[in-house]
Amino acid sequence: MTELEILYQTAYDSDISIWNTNFSPTKKAACLCLNGDNNLIVLDDEKITSESEEAEILTHELAHIESGNLFFITASVNGPLERANQRFYEAATTRETILKLLPKNKLQKAIYSEGADCWKIAEYCGRTIDFVKKAFEVYENMGVVFDVPDYAG
Repeated sequence: MTELEILYQTAYDSDISIWNTNFSPTKKAACLCLNGDNNLIVLDDEKITSESEEAEILTHELAHIESGNLFFITASVNGPLERANQRFYEAATTRETILKLLPKNKLQKAIYSEGADCWKIAEYCGRTIDFVKKAFEVYENMGVVFDVPDYAG
């Protein structure tokens, strides 16, 4: 099974519905929890450009549900506390997604193999370049320092 097939199977086994539809001019995906147990992930497959990106997005949305890092979309979402909670949950879920899809040992191996070029690392790891850049940012915030060989330019 491919990575994407495994993710869809995980959602199915967890009784999480996945809908593909255009639902927002700016968002590619959303995770909705309805009535406590009914979980739904909405993907806009017209905005998703590759299987790698779809896997990254789906892993992120599944992580929201698995970790409980959920926030409520309400009329008061513009309050400072609500915005802070949303940023916190998004950051925690992004970190969890990166740790799952691009663990630091895999990223270090890619650096040894491909050098420090994000594009080459993305191809080597089967991730998008934006995901690799975000991974470096997350690991830097965690205090992780990668060993970059002299030849890695």
